[in-house]
Amino acid sequence: MKTHDALVAKATALFQQGKSALAAAVCKKILQTRPENYQANIMLGAITLHSAPEEAIPSLEQASLSATTPALKAQALSNLSLAFGLLSRHEEALNAINQAVDCAPQHPLFLCNRANTLEQLRKWSLMEQDLQKALQIDPSLQDARLSLAVSLRHQTRWPEALAQLDQIDRNDWAVCAEKAIVLWLNGEPNAALKQADTLPLASLSSAADYAAEQGVTELAIALFTDYVAQCPSDTSSQFQLNALQGTAIEQPPADYIESVFDSCADKFESHLVNTLSYSAHQHVASLTTQFLSLPPVELLDLGCGTGLVGKELRKALPTCALAGVDLSANMLTLAAEQSIYNRLIQSDIDSLLNDTPPFSGITAADTVIYFGALGPLFAGISRSLLAKGIFVFNTEKLSEEAAKSWQLTPSGRYQHHTAYIKNLAAKHDMQLQFNEDRIIRHENDQAVVGTIFVLQKQ
Repeated sequence: MKTHDALVAKATALFQQGKSALAAAVCKKILQTRPENYQANIMLGAITLHSAPEEAIPSLEQASLSATTPALKAQALSNLSLAFGLLSRHEEALNAINQAVDCAPQHPLFLCNRANTLEQLRKWSLMEQDLQKALQIDPSLQDARLSLAVSLRHQTRWPEALAQLDQIDRNDWAVCAEKAIVLWLNGEPNAALKQADTLPLASLSSAADYAAEQGVTELAIALFTDYVAQCPSDTSSQFQLNALQGTAIEQPPADYIESVFDSCADKFESHLVNTLSYSAHQHVASLTTQFLSLPPVELLDLGCGTGLVGKELRKALPTCALAGVDLSANMLTLAAEQSIYNRLIQSDIDSLLNDTPPFSGITAADTVIYFGALGPLFAGISRSLLAKGIFVFNTEKLSEEAAKSWQLTPSGRYQHHTAYIKNLAAKHDMQLQFNEDRIIRHENDQAVVGTIFVLQKQ
């Protein structure tokens, strides 16, 4: 017992010194002989929570079972909920945090953690109840008051939201942006813009981003317009402004794509699959294996990201060589960790297709949606396919009644007309083998319809 106590003390000291890897090694040593040790499990879970939440879950589940008091059990369950949340497994997160609150119903931290989960599930009334209770216990919780304002805003109770925001005694960009949104929605646009004027320039684009994310488009346009006027060299913000205004631009700047996907790489896969019910990668991979008529010498996955398409292809074609290309270094790092691809390339797609040997097949799941005009892309695809090679990809569907070939949407993604794709395919010596409309994700409680295409090089 003394040996284990000494090891726990050592692991704790290392963790407090920021030596997480060494602390984790000590915890694992303890668990080799005492797999149910609460302190080793909860510490190992805490160490791996943010870097590898999937790995943290077994440790935290065991800690919750080994806990000897309700308070210890609640802490383990709260951390378990956070791990599920980081993986966008929000129903499982809610189940865990519900149990934590049952163990410690007067602990404001657990109430706030549950409110955060309820926010992800868009359960605004229940979120409000937890935050009101947390603030009754501890009125000094500034972040809880900000979240309460958000929950009230989503219930269109704007004066009450403003009253909560007025009680926050700090004025960082998040508080300022939320207050600007509520003022705008409450019919006070001048007051909203005056509120935004208090932001430093470095925070103005963040506030504009937040307004766009929250669906307050006119305010986002006003804020991006102000920011771009002061920072005309910021091409990413200019593109976001174009998207919100519906201004036609053929392709987003590379630095916009790179920064967006670098910033979300860690949560990208879990958010797409678990939160947005994303399925384009499965459709693309399935049709690739179905229509591939050549021996799969090597397949190229455009915009490979963390490897969603690659994993599906690897299961179906275990001996095939796979190459993946992406602009985001962070995405490629995560893909490399999964050992899916034989080679990974950081490049923009046009440059790669101008200088590559031909492939048996090329895939692009949720990649073409970041191109407007597709002529140069299709020319490169055609050059990079062997005869009888296939190009399998999806678009977001543009209404058949639309009088345009493509359009930029407020999401920053493009929609394409089916007739436009068919015409380009014929122009670039590719024959349509398959096209079908399918739901490719859900966003803001709405189904996003795309079209899956299979083209074959003649």
